[in-house]
Amino acid sequence: MEKNILEVIEDDNDVGSIRLSSGLRVWPLLRGKLYFHDLKKRLGYSSKTRTRNKAKLIKSFFYGIKNIFVLRKFEFFFFENTNKRISIHNKYYDIYFDAWGDKLGPDKSLFVEFASESHYEKEKVFSKNIMSDLPFKLASFIRSLLVFPKIENGGVLKEVQERNQVQINFKKELKRQLGEYYFYRFLFKFIKPRAVFVLSSFSKVSLVMAAKSKNIPVFEAQHGYIGEAHPFYHVKKRFEESYPDQLFSFGDYEMKNNKNFIFRENQILPIGGLQLEHLKSQSLPDELKKIRNKYRQIFCITLQALKEEEIIGATLDYAKKQMDALFILCPKDRSISYTDYLANKNYFVSEYPIYDILKIADYNLTIFSTTAVEGVSMGAKPIFYNADNLSKRYFNVVKLGASVIEEGDSLSEKHLNFKEAEMEPYYKEGYFENVEKCNLNI
Repeated sequence: MEKNILEVIEDDNDVGSIRLSSGLRVWPLLRGKLYFHDLKKRLGYSSKTRTRNKAKLIKSFFYGIKNIFVLRKFEFFFFENTNKRISIHNKYYDIYFDAWGDKLGPDKSLFVEFASESHYEKEKVFSKNIMSDLPFKLASFIRSLLVFPKIENGGVLKEVQERNQVQINFKKELKRQLGEYYFYRFLFKFIKPRAVFVLSSFSKVSLVMAAKSKNIPVFEAQHGYIGEAHPFYHVKKRFEESYPDQLFSFGDYEMKNNKNFIFRENQILPIGGLQLEHLKSQSLPDELKKIRNKYRQIFCITLQALKEEEIIGATLDYAKKQMDALFILCPKDRSISYTDYLANKNYFVSEYPIYDILKIADYNLTIFSTTAVEGVSMGAKPIFYNADNLSKRYFNVVKLGASVIEEGDSLSEKHLNFKEAEMEPYYKEGYFENVEKCNLNI
């Protein structure tokens, strides 16, 4: 399997020797920025998801601001995302952490929420205590202005830049990360929480390191497919101080495929996936039932704001020959226009949740979205468009029984012949029961 840029750099450079005078190893704080920089340079991928609308940001800043004044009353802090909430019994429920907040005590739990656009009205949210993460972001920024890092073995970073043609201001990024690290160290010393819960720990390394430096246990909820090659979860050079203590996994797969995984087998708690479990139980809208009956074949094209022209373009010839096949575009970034493709009668942009589309789809075409494994449980066979070899890097396509369109190739009948999957079910059933039975020992 081809190495990703992080593996190449960590094999060729003594990144563990890059430290502050205090002894703090700084490479864990920089590797995420480098990976996404490389992805953007090669593929035009952007990881920025927060709005730049000032009015929305100001409104979000004051969301739940009163909790700032009573932080010490909370024992458990959950760092989560607005877009991971789904409507259950007329309340927007966090699919990863609300069950844990209930188990540990709603009055003791504070949800610190990232919102890409805006937050839900507090009356419509299930979490009892909730606030925006923006006050913490502002405090971290202010703290970063007082950071003047003295790096030992900084020459290694220069070598990394020169060998890999990386145009990153490492000093600026390190100041930002250390601003967060020092702020959260101060915050956790002041409030002394019993545990911290995070989503996508690779985007919160400074927070994780701060909590662990104060001996506060950190739990991460699995947010997507990990498999055997995810660049942030499979490493050869370990930095234990930057990894959460335990992972709430979707199932047993990561326990059985654990080579170079940042979590040891005894650190993995198979819980299941609430979102998939809930949505599978919901009935389809009548309009989608009519669409299902109208077409012989339905393809869900899961877009990721990455190589979109190429992945859609790979379907055009097939679509022209098979007018009874429907191609439903499910975009990640809805600001992108797909007008050119909609001139074809058998294409449309979905206004429905992608999981509803997967229920009626025969096939799910993506580059490396987690919907590849989610769709399997809903009856949508996975087809990968292997852009920059990302599909094969992230997924074991043989175990998944997937079909692969190599970059530059086009969809044809040969891609619709599937082998029997070798992969066991990726998701454990009974999410709420599994949470209730689990003892976190905190």
